[in-house]
Amino acid sequence: MHDEPQKRFRKRGGAKKKKKNRELLPTTENERSAVPSSETANHASHYFSGFSAPTYDVKRLDEDIQNYLLKLQDELESLDPGAEIASSWHPSGSEDVPASILLARNALRELSSRVNEVARDNSGSRIMEALMSYAKDAEVLVGVLEAILDCGSSRFVDLATHRTGSHTVETVIHALRLTSSAENLPVFGRLGTTMTSWNDEELSEIMRNPSGSHVFRACLAALAGLPDDEPKEARLDDSDPGKIRSYIDMREIQVPGDWLQSVSSIGVNILESKTLSIEEMLWNPASCTALQALLSALAVANKPIAQRIGEKAMGVGFDRLAQDGCGSRFLERLILVLGHEAVKSCTEGRLAEYAHHPKANFCVQRILLSLKGRGQVMWAWDELESSISRLLGRGTAREGVVLALLRVTEAEGDDNCRRRASRAVIKAIGAVGSKTAQLSGILAMGSEGLWEKWRSMVKNVEKNAFGLQGKETDQLRAPSTTVSPRLLGTLMARCLIRFPGGAGQSARDSMATLSSNELLSLVADPVGSRLVEQWVAETSKERSSKNAIRVLKAIQEHGKTSIPAVARNAYGAMVLVKCISYLPTDQRKKAMDSLSSQFELLKKHRTGQIVIRKCRVEQYMRREDRWEREETARETRERLFVDIIEDDHNPDTLSGENFSRKRRDKHGHRRKQQSENSALGKTSKDRSADLAPVLGAIQAIAHSKPKEGGASRKKRKLMQTGDG
Repeated sequence: MHDEPQKRFRKRGGAKKKKKNRELLPTTENERSAVPSSETANHASHYFSGFSAPTYDVKRLDEDIQNYLLKLQDELESLDPGAEIASSWHPSGSEDVPASILLARNALRELSSRVNEVARDNSGSRIMEALMSYAKDAEVLVGVLEAILDCGSSRFVDLATHRTGSHTVETVIHALRLTSSAENLPVFGRLGTTMTSWNDEELSEIMRNPSGSHVFRACLAALAGLPDDEPKEARLDDSDPGKIRSYIDMREIQVPGDWLQSVSSIGVNILESKTLSIEEMLWNPASCTALQALLSALAVANKPIAQRIGEKAMGVGFDRLAQDGCGSRFLERLILVLGHEAVKSCTEGRLAEYAHHPKANFCVQRILLSLKGRGQVMWAWDELESSISRLLGRGTAREGVVLALLRVTEAEGDDNCRRRASRAVIKAIGAVGSKTAQLSGILAMGSEGLWEKWRSMVKNVEKNAFGLQGKETDQLRAPSTTVSPRLLGTLMARCLIRFPGGAGQSARDSMATLSSNELLSLVADPVGSRLVEQWVAETSKERSSKNAIRVLKAIQEHGKTSIPAVARNAYGAMVLVKCISYLPTDQRKKAMDSLSSQFELLKKHRTGQIVIRKCRVEQYMRREDRWEREETARETRERLFVDIIEDDHNPDTLSGENFSRKRRDKHGHRRKQQSENSALGKTSKDRSADLAPVLGAIQAIAHSKPKEGGASRKKRKLMQTGDG
């Protein structure tokens, strides 16, 4: 739904490759002779740089600093090629600090006094950023930020708005947040004091400047304890079905009150300024993005101030904002942090109109994802149901709106909402009658015509087209086709498959009608593979097992080496891991035999290593009898609760007290329980809350490893009574 804002406004000059950077600096043999050695790096107390005292008012770095920086870069590359050691090392225990990290820390101590000069140089700023990524030491990084703040608020703004210096400032703030917590970072309190001391001119300069806007956003995120990335966390995460999380709830650290007070003061300064105009800032990409960051920080620090800024911005008119590139992004953030009530009066009865607009439709998506409860979800369907067909149509398609509506229906709606959603989508794409069997395919491809075209292409392809030639080095690949599954369409199909009960049955049944070639083509596709994974992971263990067997059968039709070939495919490997986890023991054993036959070859392949680790192939090869006992015991524990798990495939229709009771007449008992719940006024969420402790106990037992002496007394009692 979001692209990454501000990247297009952030232009950085100079070469992108290190080899080209070196051409800007002297590279003679005499200059290289002064390089600090790796032995020097391990002796911090004897480390000296040897360059002259700091000067700030220069246009180009002195020659001695240029030589020093070049040699420093070469030494880092020789000590740690590709930064592999620095990226994997973490300060813990009594491990010796790697030489490359010691060198980076010593160099930063030397360069911190001249950071304003070095950061303004193209190559110097890049090397400073590399050093900070190596250092992983809060004390050293604090020294760099302290040196920047020591120059005064005016110089801070100058450096923050410099096209290369801004990268250094942003990097040190981000690195500090990764290495420390709020308790040992009083320097951030000083940063907040500096920001509140800016006058209107300085505040305007840093917010309107494309480079300064990045620094401003990083500072606010640090002071509020928020992630400084764009709020992708606020959308529905497909790996965690049914959960829509709020960006402002994803706080990284609990920050002190004076930090939050600084954020509030900045908001008040902007509101009360006579020269700063929020209305004018909305149309500038840099300042608009800075305002969005301020809204997020104020939602944590002082929400009434965020509401005042929102009200002032809405004074220019919702229509004008929603139909503008910058304005629509501001509205998205406003809805994200304050909820759809902030714009409800402007969108009542006009949601479908905005949904078709090329820019306003993103605001509609954010409105939909902010809805809470069945009533609001039904209101959204009342507004948009008649437009679903057009929203999914080709040409002016707005699939993102439909996807957001399906996701909020899954997360906040009930069975009636989900059935209504399923019927609306089926009718909109024309998958009625006998065509219902093509529901997932039509959604994934975008239209019935494209779906039929894709099927005809993969129907008669030979196994060579999949890269399967019966050789040990085979690797699965998708056959060459002119059409392929689309991301948004596949996400919608996955959402329908996740709908419990009858609401998602049509989508699940349509996946079961796919041929072997069609399944294998989806397994090898980056988008289609996720659709197959979703179909395999059904709510019922028995159905998941059948689906997994179906996928493995489609793979094995292409020869004995096909399973290892799929394991070497980046997308097929994940499908294979999912399928093996749901196979019954005898089928899983056959798959493990196939993988173990090429164990050495798989160990040399990146995705093969993932399959070996997640499927426990090495344990199987080492102790097959023990592996088989563990798998059999796990299946036995799961079978103890099979009547609970399989009953209607939907925990919302059960109450917690029924888990300790054997049902002779399941359907009659279910009707009786539903009438009791209705009489008590219980909702589906209430019943889900009743089930939570029991389901947690079931999952804990199902995934626990058996002990040598058998199950514990508590587990045996739980198995006998089913009482969590």
